[in-house]
Amino acid sequence: MEQEIRHRQQALGRLAEDRYGPQFVEFVTGLRFRTTMKDVVGDTYESIGRFRKRTRTDSDVESAARQKLRAAPTGSLVHLKIRDAEIERESEAIAAMQLELKAAEEHAEKIEFPYIAQE
Repeated sequence: MEQEIRHRQQALGRLAEDRYGPQFVEFVTGLRFRTTMKDVVGDTYESIGRFRKRTRTDSDVESAARQKLRAAPTGSLVHLKIRDAEIERESEAIAAMQLELKAAEEHAEKIEFPYIAQE
């Protein structure tokens, strides 16, 4: 089931990139400062210094924008003020599958292994 979730997430990211990739890249490259770009496409735990090093050229910024769009399509589309019903529906289905998987893992039978002393 984990593999199916991962495949659906990847397919959703590719769909979002195909539909809105150029718009999102244009939006990100249109931002004037790297700090605002980092807020949109950067990792929340990444420092601004690392982000600047990672996005020195325009092609690096474009790559980071496309990667963010693939990784988090619904969050990225919020910046463009776009709501895509198909992407939202698929995202909700993936979230439901993740909750179902988590519930199944919590109720799974736990196997206890006997303690074997090492001599």
